[in-house]
Amino acid sequence: MLIIKESDVYTLLKLQESIDVNENVFRLHSDSKVDCPSRTLIKVVDNGNNNDIGKSGEAGSVDNSSKPTTTTATPTTNLCYFKPAYVEGNGVGLKIVSVFPDNIKKGLPTIPATIVLLDENTGFTKAIVGATYLTGVRTAAGSAVVAKRFASEESKVLTIFGTGLQAQLHLQMILLVRKSIEKVVVVSKSLDRALAFIKESQEKLKDSKEITLSKDIEFVAELDGNKAVQDSDIVVTATAATPTPLFDGAVLVEKAKLKKIVVLSVGSSTPANRETDTFLFKNSNVIVDDINSCSKSGELSIPETEEKGFNSSTHIRGELGDVLTGKKPLDASNNLILFKSAGTAIQDIATAALVYQRAKELGIGIDVNLD
Repeated sequence: MLIIKESDVYTLLKLQESIDVNENVFRLHSDSKVDCPSRTLIKVVDNGNNNDIGKSGEAGSVDNSSKPTTTTATPTTNLCYFKPAYVEGNGVGLKIVSVFPDNIKKGLPTIPATIVLLDENTGFTKAIVGATYLTGVRTAAGSAVVAKRFASEESKVLTIFGTGLQAQLHLQMILLVRKSIEKVVVVSKSLDRALAFIKESQEKLKDSKEITLSKDIEFVAELDGNKAVQDSDIVVTATAATPTPLFDGAVLVEKAKLKKIVVLSVGSSTPANRETDTFLFKNSNVIVDDINSCSKSGELSIPETEEKGFNSSTHIRGELGDVLTGKKPLDASNNLILFKSAGTAIQDIATAALVYQRAKELGIGIDVNLD
């Protein structure tokens, strides 16, 4: 069994390869060459009793019975998702991803992830892969596939809502597939965060071995969502979504009468939160990565609460794989495309299989024998 650390994944995972692998896995999905059962969710309530983890190395091993209790901690509900999948030619495995908001207080990622890959011939575990960075890469790779296939080759303006890892990876991957981009508008509630993101992006692009720019890109920081999308050709929403949309969809619906516009929405995954509004949803060619995952996001659930009798699923043109293979064509008369991604385990397994293959080729990772 090979253990591949997070730091190794950074080295092994190339952006263009990730885009290619993710496009292929969506096509395999369309051809029924994958199996992706529904995820299992387990809620873990932290009552504040595990504060000694990391000090003793084991929860509950420190006896605090003699210590006086002076405060009562507010319970935190943490989430653990278990997402299995099989991808023909890539492998079978399980992704475990957790949402532990209080990790930020401990200097740890709030959404850690791990992928377990199994040998298709024996069923034994062949790899454990650190997958926090991988998760960001595969999500952005899915969006890049949409931009590559459906955004105008003359796209000039990219607008990005968000300043985290997802936003950074989306920037890099879209620049890989749309080298025509001349201007990037970065939208944040904090001007300081937007400016810091711009500085980091410029440094990463300068040092990148994969992205070659024929011209300098203009970066602009913006606080107003409606103003930010005025001239956009591609819009990325990669935020901690709330019930309030990031911008008025009518702005893009009007602009799309004159040119093609692609919106890539990846931030929301719960029924109460969304990044785009109902008007945009109802007036777009809507593509989803996986209908079961996306049905739990506010982009699909909120329109049904706002309008009695409205069925969001019937308004979806198709899952990405079916659109790519031509089984579910888009409405050619509508220039506006909304891609909603909530993440699917087939992307995780296919991307992890790529990492495993590269690790074996390069002799990277830690070999462990469980016998």
